[in-house]
This record gives sequence, structure tokens and C-alpha cells, in this order.
Amino acid sequence: MIAMGKAAKLRGMPDAHKKHLKMLPQFLLWRLAKKPAHGYVVMSDLKEFKLASFQQSTVYAVLAELERKGQIRSRIMSDGARIRKVFYTTPKGKAVFEKTRKTRITGIIRDFLRALSA
Repeated sequence: MIAMGKAAKLRGMPDAHKKHLKMLPQFLLWRLAKKPAHGYVVMSDLKEFKLASFQQSTVYAVLAELERKGQIRSRIMSDGARIRKVFYTTPKGKAVFEKTRKTRITGIIRDFLRALSA
């Protein structure tokens, strides 16, 4: 079901936005591995990184797909008045992220990222 919705969303989408959408699962795996977070925090982080202006429905669809694949998990947490669904990366999700980091980030992009962290 999500795959069909994703394909429909990609048609007519600007190429830059398509690239950002392809990076979204990796960003979410990385972000949630750093610290578990609920959807509002994830949306704020996306805005801060200026990856793209994703609709909430798109982000939640990707979170649901990652959870279906066992790469993230969620738990319901309450801080008194609010009940939130908090997401965190699983060991499987961390392994997927590491594999992507090692095999798909190559060449000039890898050099650039290394220079940023130096």
C-alpha cells in the first residue's frame, strides 16, 4: 500500500525533492539512533536540516514503512497530559544505516562529509 502511494507521489515531483525523499529513510534511521523522538521533534529536525518541506503524512508513512521492516520501533509514552508515539532505531536499522553509509556514500560526497567533520 505504501509503495503505491510513494510511486504516485513521485510522479510530477521535482527531481531535487525526489532525491530528498530517497534520503529521508536514512535521515530518520540516523536521527532516531542518536536519540529516540516523537513525530513533532522529527519534523522540527527536518526543517532545521532544510532537507525538504515534507508533509507530515509523508514522514509518518516512511516511519510506518521503517517500522514494518523492523528498522525502527515505537512505544507510547506519556508526559502527563500528552501521549506520544516515540520512535527509536533498532539494531537492524542501525545495520542498514551503516551499510548505506559504507557503500552508497562515495567519491566527492564522502570527501565533502569528511571535510565537514574534520
